[in-house]
Amino acid sequence: MNKFVHFFTLALLMLSLVACNNKPTPPDPEDPEIDDPTIPSTMKLFINGMGEITKDQTITLHEAEEQLSGKMQMALNGTIEGVEKVRVIVTRSVEGREDEFCALGTCAPGDGQLEQEFNFSVIGGAKTWFAHYTLPESGDTEYTVNYKFINYSRVITLTVVYDYQKLD
Repeated sequence: MNKFVHFFTLALLMLSLVACNNKPTPPDPEDPEIDDPTIPSTMKLFINGMGEITKDQTITLHEAEEQLSGKMQMALNGTIEGVEKVRVIVTRSVEGREDEFCALGTCAPGDGQLEQEFNFSVIGGAKTWFAHYTLPESGDTEYTVNYKFINYSRVITLTVVYDYQKLD
């Protein structure tokens, strides 16, 4: 019995070490097979609180939350189902803003450029996605971002207008 407990403890230790060292790699922008229009796609895109998005859509957000850092952040999230990989092309209305996009278990900070491209692969069964925009400390806060989700023959563009309006 004592050997079994030691073996079980050792197995748990090894498993936790593997889990700690299995860090997600950044999305690879050079994966051409993900947008082959000849391959049918089963991608389904959902936005929490809204349901499935079946065609291109525009959403306007007005609320922001204060983060632990003291910065104000606007966010949108949901799930992507029926995929093992997805390409996301992010097109921004303004350069130099602070944003982040996460999908399928990997997060990628925005590079501040007008366009940025990512390829995400499912990590650990993750099917969620998140878009975050950190408001600038001063000046105009309005910001529009197109998130173009591509999975083989399926393409859905979600346009998000971040139009912060302070609640009294």
